[in-house]
Amino acid sequence: MAEDLQISDDLKEQAEQLGKKLALLIASLDVEAKYKESLVSILPDLDFDQLKQLAETLENLYAQNASSKIDDDFIRKIKGAQSDYEKTIRQTNSTALDALKNLEQSLPKE
Repeated sequence: MAEDLQISDDLKEQAEQLGKKLALLIASLDVEAKYKESLVSILPDLDFDQLKQLAETLENLYAQNASSKIDDDFIRKIKGAQSDYEKTIRQTNSTALDALKNLEQSLPKE
């Protein structure tokens, strides 16, 4: 009997953890509220295995979206660094050309 109670407690703990996970994943979806509400409304109709599968799917979607945002941020930073580099090259070239002109003017003409 105690063993049956332990299994029930374990299942209850798993269900609570899964519920928290689903709540977090659904809340983090980048969709309109009405779609989130629709998703939440079907949860009571799903069995435990279906809920686990949904959580896994949402977790994969979350990971893809997160990595996409990281990629976008990385690309933005790379473009900014490239722009800074090109600006520095233009300034360096301009300074070098000015120095060469000054040097050329300071040399005696034959």
